[in-house]
Amino acid sequence: MKYIKVKWMHGDPKYPIELWSEIDDDRWEIRKIDIFLDGNMHVASKEFETRDTRIGLVPTPELDELNADGEFEAIYIDRSDFESLWHMALNLNKY
Repeated sequence: MKYIKVKWMHGDPKYPIELWSEIDDDRWEIRKIDIFLDGNMHVASKEFETRDTRIGLVPTPELDELNADGEFEAIYIDRSDFESLWHMALNLNKY
């Protein structure tokens, strides 16, 4: 498993400003956390979704491909960082 954090630089409050993903070795999303400008967090996994957050329908691009687009800043993160935010987001969404 790998864990990534993508900052999405835009000003539209309808879309997340950060996307955190757990991806498998073939780069398919397993779990995802979307963070919005107002601080709300929504999550998705293969078992459930909150609001409009969904698991990707295609493999996640490599970081260099994401970073080539000026709107995105993507980095790998530690599993522990992802897990901490995942549990916080689940608590906020009452899962």
